[in-house]
Amino acid sequence: GRLDPRKGVYDLVTAIAAVYHTMPPGSPELRLVVAGDGDGAALAEFASRAGVGGQLERLGWISPAERSHQLARASLFVLPSHHEGVPMSMLEAMSARVPIIVSSVGGIPDLVTHGVHGLVVPPGDIKALGSALAQLVFDLPLQETLASAARERIRSECATEIVMSRLRSLWHSVDPKAPPIVISSKVPT
Repeated sequence: GRLDPRKGVYDLVTAIAAVYHTMPPGSPELRLVVAGDGDGAALAEFASRAGVGGQLERLGWISPAERSHQLARASLFVLPSHHEGVPMSMLEAMSARVPIIVSSVGGIPDLVTHGVHGLVVPPGDIKALGSALAQLVFDLPLQETLASAARERIRSECATEIVMSRLRSLWHSVDPKAPPIVISSKVPT
């Protein structure tokens, strides 16, 4: 996505700094890997000032194959946006069984129930974001529970066939004589 304040990436750096500076010795390594376009240099400078410059890895814009690789290596996915619809990156993380922390904006609450499919925080609430990070970083059973429930939510509500069936029903409720909707290629779910 975009590396700008609307996506909450600066909130995330601030929250990670709070968690990082209070982690006990022997804690898991904490790294923030960001992908997308925008002012990566400004974000890196902000992370350095927050004392977590060494924990930030900037990838820039990545390919679908690299995205899959990054999701496979991720322990958590965090999207603390201030404004969203239904973010594709969140759906991809849920599908990849990566536990998520997201903000309660746009269509996110329609798919993610706090404590069931992920942890949901108010947008711009850095303290709540830090608390969610601290909770999830150290609770591996919770990570597994959330990731499994999120993956099942994607399979049961967002699979191509399910979405297309809903779209067909809506389409024909508006105009019963409308031509059928045809899918020309199958999109992986």
